[in-house]
Amino acid sequence: MRRCSGEQCSRRRSGHVIDLGLRGSQNSSTDRSEIPPNLGRVLRELGDPATARPLLERAVYLYETAYGSDHPQVATDLHNLAGALRELGELATARTLCERALYLRETAYGPDHPAVAADLGNLAGTLRELGEPATARTLCERALHINETTYGPDHPHVASTLNNLAEALRDLDEPATARPLLERALRINETAYGPDHSASVSLRQALQQLGDKPD
Repeated sequence: MRRCSGEQCSRRRSGHVIDLGLRGSQNSSTDRSEIPPNLGRVLRELGDPATARPLLERAVYLYETAYGSDHPQVATDLHNLAGALRELGELATARTLCERALYLRETAYGPDHPAVAADLGNLAGTLRELGEPATARTLCERALHINETTYGPDHPHVASTLNNLAEALRDLDEPATARPLLERALRINETAYGPDHSASVSLRQALQQLGDKPD
């Protein structure tokens, strides 16, 4: 049996997921309009942001229509859509959506909510790609404070934020400051997931990219 290439496999998985989603909606009492949010998110996670994009755009429209443009659920879908646009290289539009999602969640939940930290991280990643690592650093430091306060210093969410902050510092040519953050993130993930988990492997690779540790 012939194996598909990476791109072919991605398209096949996307088509299968769409088919399952549509058939599932026909066999349940759930309104068909409820499909786009979850389906779009799954397709993005499968590496198909182009197919996910119109579903995520429809999700934003549906929730704005149902709940109003300032509802926190709208922020969730803006967050997901921004991620897809970022993966498609539409960084300026992604930034605008990230900023709107952050504003909505800060307004709804306050400045120190973990959902706000997620939006800070999303916006910081977009700003890094736009060549604004200094601003990204500030956002990551704020997200780190929120996650440490919410989850404690040894939670995987903290490790993820440490990684994001280290990436901004690397872009700022501060590898000596980035290294201990990556080392701490690695310890957290190895404790939580084990040394062979993809999250741990990714952090070891990031440490290797920093080069040899200075004496």
